[in-house]
Amino acid sequence: MYYMYYNYGMKQTKHWPNLSIRLSPEALRRAKMAAAAANSTIGRWLAEAIEERIQRQRKTDWETKWLGL
Repeated sequence: MYYMYYNYGMKQTKHWPNLSIRLSPEALRRAKMAAAAANSTIGRWLAEAIEERIQRQRKTDWETKWLGL
């Protein structure tokens, strides 16, 4: 997981930035169900899903560049 670190005077604090997103009611319902099935919070589940998507995209981009497509 990624943290943003801020140094406020004497000690360094971890801060998870907030993000507001719009989802269809159906997408939100499905995400909540998937998070519950994974025994996770919806925020944590969404963060993991985003990371997985980034990794897949990086792999695809790398393969495309490597193969000259």
